[in-house]
Amino acid sequence: MYRIFSVLLVSLLAYIPLIALAGNADMTQSSYMLNLAPMDPLGSSHSSNIGSGVWVLATILGRIADLLLFTIPIIAVFSFLVAGYFYIFSAWDSEKTGRAKTIIKWNIIAMLIGFLSYAIISLIARIFS
Repeated sequence: MYRIFSVLLVSLLAYIPLIALAGNADMTQSSYMLNLAPMDPLGSSHSSNIGSGVWVLATILGRIADLLLFTIPIIAVFSFLVAGYFYIFSAWDSEKTGRAKTIIKWNIIAMLIGFLSYAIISLIARIFS
């Protein structure tokens, strides 16, 4: 079970940059292209920030923050279900109930860290935009 969960988590993490850069575009179409040509890292050719490196950073951070806000509750619900399964089928064995309580405790800590990271990333994106 641990191996399946770790493989799913790693495969999800591998797609985060693609999802963050894609936005609302349909990546399944053969005509899909990620247009990086208008980016100007120094912002020297534009009077505004659109297309500059700062704008791109703020856009990417904003999309990653939105992705975090979407995935954290889903992963938390799955983790609570696993902990509930362990707790229900523990047959009042103190070792198994302790394992379930540990999963719940670390799940709550992970949710707090995840939502705090969302807040920090959103704050940084607002500073740069």
